[in-house]
Amino acid sequence: MATPISTSIELKVPANKLWEELRAPKSALPKLIPDFIESSEIIEGEGDVGTIKLVKFGPALLPYQITFSKEKIVAVDDDRKTIKVCVIEGDMLNLFKSYEATITIVEGSQRNTSTVNLTVYREALDPDVALP
Repeated sequence: MATPISTSIELKVPANKLWEELRAPKSALPKLIPDFIESSEIIEGEGDVGTIKLVKFGPALLPYQITFSKEKIVAVDDDRKTIKVCVIEGDMLNLFKSYEATITIVEGSQRNTSTVNLTVYREALDPDVALP
């Protein structure tokens, strides 16, 4: 059974700009959150449902031996700035049977900021192992 985990983070980037970067073929997200994402690029598709992205992770995930994932976009709502992806290949699948994430971007509490709401649904391969 997949377990949901939710978190939010406020960034000093306007919501519209962050959404554009999340949806861009070659994203600038590595410049915005380099500890977590080293690179992110579309390798198949146009950024809509069915698109496959290759994400290489930054040093924050190295202790967990998570270096990359291929993610398939399974839902997009441009009006609500929401995207849902599922991992189809990569290091995450060494720890999880399944791994899906829903990302929603909203205007932040201050000017030129945004809040990223992330909900991850994951099912561990081994429930006794501590997971990231």
